Amino acid sequence: MLNKFLEDRNVYVFDTEFIEYPRTIDFVSIGICEYSFKDKEIKSELYLVSNEFNPDKASEWVKQNVLDKLNTTERNSLKEIKDKLLKYIKPNPIFIAYCSDYDWVNFCWIFGSMSDLPKDFPMYCIDLRQEIDIYESISKTKFKWQKVDKEQKHNALYDTKYECIALTDLLSFNY
Repeated sequence: MLNKFLEDRNVYVFDTEFIEYPRTIDFVSIGICEYSFKDKEIKSELYLVSNEFNPDKASEWVKQNVLDKLNTTERNSLKEIKDKLLKYIKPNPIFIAYCSDYDWVNFCWIFGSMSDLPKDFPMYCIDLRQEIDIYESISKTKFKWQKVDKEQKHNALYDTKYECIALTDLLSFNY
């Protein structure tokens, strides 16, 4: 199913980091990789960090597990991030993220709202976690995860690369 759907698309796997508090989430960073369906590997990557979030609003957990792992000093406005994403993403894209609900909201908000997305962007994101759950249910096989580097986890680019490995593994089952 997923293999057939992705074969003629420009596939982008992404992850965002954010600060969550009542009724809003503040975008912190995005890691996004162009994924080659044909070669089952990452073709390119982009890592962007915002200069518009307020670190004082972050929980202690976010400060220790996210903000401490921002691995660039370069910061961008949301407009600059939007412009860089528009340059990076090719036409007819499809987006994939793991447990993607907040990631997709964050991504759309970079452009203003979901209705402000470029016309050739889908208004949805494929959730890799849901696809793995469906695979496990249909195949009656437990998905085998690769070992994660806990020191790198919750860095948006590292998490995106890890998600690409999981996607490659899932696609190897001809799902």
